Amino acid sequence: MKDNITICRIIIYLKNYFCNLYKLVLYIWGDILVYINKIIIQNFRQLKNVRLELQKDTTILAGPNNSGKTTIILLLKRILSEKTITICKDDFPVFDANEWFNKVYMIFKNHITTGKNKEKEVIIKNILDDLFPFEDKSKHIIIPECSVMFQIDYNDSDDIRYFADYIMDLDENKNSFYFLYKVEFNQTLFTKLISKNFDRIKIKFDNNENNKNKNAIDNLLTGLYSESLEPKCYFGDSKYQNLSPINNIQDFKNLFYFDCISAARPLGDSINKEQHSLSKSLVSLASTDQNWKEEIDKLPGQVFNALDTSKIQNKVKDVSAEALNETIKSISETNGNHTGEIAITLDVTEDNVSDLIDETTNAEYFFGDSTLNESSQGLGYSNLIYLHIRIQKYIKSQNPLLVNLLVIEEPESHMHPQMQNVFSQKLLKIYDENGLQGLITTHSNEIVKGAGLRKLRVIREVTQFNSHVFNLSSFINELKPGDNCDEISKDMLENFHDWFFEIGFSEVVFADAAILYEGDTERLYIKKLMTYPEYKKLHQKYIAFIQVGGAYAYNYKNILEFLKIKTLIITDIDYNCNPNSEKDVLKSQTTNSTLKNFYYCDNFTKKGLKKPDGFILRIEELYKWIKSIIHIVYCETIKDLKGNKVNKELIYLTFQTDDDKYTRTLEAAMISKKLGINGYDPLKRSKWIENKNNFKLKFSIPDNCIIDKKTNEREKDSIFTLWDILKSTSNSKTDFMYSVILNGYEKEMLPNYIKEGLKWLMV
Repeated sequence: MKDNITICRIIIYLKNYFCNLYKLVLYIWGDILVYINKIIIQNFRQLKNVRLELQKDTTILAGPNNSGKTTIILLLKRILSEKTITICKDDFPVFDANEWFNKVYMIFKNHITTGKNKEKEVIIKNILDDLFPFEDKSKHIIIPECSVMFQIDYNDSDDIRYFADYIMDLDENKNSFYFLYKVEFNQTLFTKLISKNFDRIKIKFDNNENNKNKNAIDNLLTGLYSESLEPKCYFGDSKYQNLSPINNIQDFKNLFYFDCISAARPLGDSINKEQHSLSKSLVSLASTDQNWKEEIDKLPGQVFNALDTSKIQNKVKDVSAEALNETIKSISETNGNHTGEIAITLDVTEDNVSDLIDETTNAEYFFGDSTLNESSQGLGYSNLIYLHIRIQKYIKSQNPLLVNLLVIEEPESHMHPQMQNVFSQKLLKIYDENGLQGLITTHSNEIVKGAGLRKLRVIREVTQFNSHVFNLSSFINELKPGDNCDEISKDMLENFHDWFFEIGFSEVVFADAAILYEGDTERLYIKKLMTYPEYKKLHQKYIAFIQVGGAYAYNYKNILEFLKIKTLIITDIDYNCNPNSEKDVLKSQTTNSTLKNFYYCDNFTKKGLKKPDGFILRIEELYKWIKSIIHIVYCETIKDLKGNKVNKELIYLTFQTDDDKYTRTLEAAMISKKLGINGYDPLKRSKWIENKNNFKLKFSIPDNCIIDKKTNEREKDSIFTLWDILKSTSNSKTDFMYSVILNGYEKEMLPNYIKEGLKWLMV
């Protein structure tokens, strides 16, 4: 079997060797060769089990603060560019580390407390026997090990000479390598460290009255555990099984050309020489050019010739010998006259010249006959130039035979939104044209908008200390409308998401929660409500406000469910009549597409039923349904870090019901609350005018009804319902809302359906 594998490897190696010329042509044209398809990270900080799938060209990784973007990059840097990897206490998943310590703490405490008359070696043995029972390895008390799995893909025509030794799968239809990088626990080393440090451990437990020393014990034991971890590297099959070790981890690192432009960039705008970061970066970029290298190699000789011609070498030697004469004489008198002559000489090397150039160069901007130094353009412009320099240097240095990955953290730093958008488009173009695989992390709404859904990966915390990466490319590929939805096709949904994501929905990526609302008045009203103490929890969160009208909230259902974002949808019931009674309201129908689609989905699609032809959704049925599901139109069962199942309510749908006195819209519900009337109650025009003037509210009141068209004679005091008032006010809803807020009625007129929705969102 081994011989067959070796022969196959030789054949593949030779085939790719002779395809090398073709490969170089593709590389020159900008085609990406060997690249990272996916990375799976387990048990590192909040990355309990994260799967990051990368595009062949550029991938955008976006998400809120503390979601794990920097953590992923930090781990990749440790693995791919640092000589050794260290795992400390803060790198363990919080729950796993706490659970491990609590178990270990009790074992140490019990044996140290009850073993005061026993030999130290006996106590240590008893502790270790409890930690690592010999008869059952599955009961060993260890922290789940950090592991990172890499899938590296290639094409048949690629030169994979550096990867040929790692072929495990001989299926000709599979062109992938699979590597496992793991930080493994060394039990033998841990045992030695416990024995070596046992006296320190015992002292801390002896002084641990009332657990006052528990944190110090935690730091000590966890520190010893961290010292017992060792990096290991393997290659295997697609299931990361049948693993073979890579004995020298550096061999694995050498398969990658990895560079990261950190978010903490040296962009000081000080005139201090030490802050001339652009100058130094430009010299670094120039040093990759062959002509530069050739000229630099000549400089030491030229400098030395100039020094020799000026006799400066002899002058330095004579002056230094004379200046040091008394000191040398004193030294000779104390060591038996064994001191030889000392003088200062000049020794000019390539490194000296390079350092001189590095320290004496300045970047300047030329504007006709005028010049400005590099600090004159501000941090945003400096950041832009710095990024371009670093990218160009990487392009010149990359190796087409390796996995090339360039990471840029938060390129938007110090840039205003328009510059962010323009630069992000330029950045994506640079990656594409130069055959780069890139990973860009961002907090920028503008960069997310410009990237498009297929390049976007969103990282979010799904439970406490447990993040997940959502692949928007797979979301688009798997997008399906509900069978009973009103005229929504897959193509329509895909185009809808692309367009609406670009113009405004992208901010939901960074949000703690979302509110989908119909129009400007809802946003204005809710923003004002959130300034009050009772809604402090909402004010402290990043809430994405998404205006969706009355028809399009349902279109967002797929992506809200996919990203698991807690969402409040506020809409109007929009019944299709001017009612005179409760019965009229209940027998009427809703014209709101959002409500109809959510109802159809819950009552037909989820049950595998087809909506009956000619089905009419009456308000009475809508009321019964929304109360039966307690307004929750989507919830999901997920597991927390302890493995417990958690029922997480994610989408809450709210609108006017009988609790809001059968009103039809937000404005109607607010007036109903203020005046204490139902949505169908008639009031005389004079009463409407009185209420309007008394409360200083801005809404329109229709003229008295015409009773004789020939003479245009009108009623003296016509009767109108809220339907009539709001129909007349339809073009001045914003004025109405301003009048509510400026008169301080916002809490007094708060409709029940919005109050309950905001209450749910705060939990």
